[in-house]
Amino acid sequence: MLVRPMAARLKAGYSLMEMLIVLEIAIAIALVMPRGQAMLDGMTAHAVFFDFQRQMLDLRREAYAAQTPATVKNSDDADPADAADRVIPSAASGLPP
Repeated sequence: MLVRPMAARLKAGYSLMEMLIVLEIAIAIALVMPRGQAMLDGMTAHAVFFDFQRQMLDLRREAYAAQTPATVKNSDDADPADAADRVIPSAASGLPP
């Protein structure tokens, strides 16, 4: 039977302090990850919304410059009458741009 010296036996495993630090880091990551994902989702939603707003503003400017109404159509509009409610009036109709 091989007997190790006392110092070798003491260094064989992890100390309680090392285990607690690793556990604390794991808990902190588990708490932060869902919040970080929700924050990224919110930022993505804002970016998409602001891009849509910019596109609509550009469409209004073009319609105003051309003095023609612009119609915003949805990609799944089968009936052209569905888009009649989404007409952006031109300056000729008397409404502000």
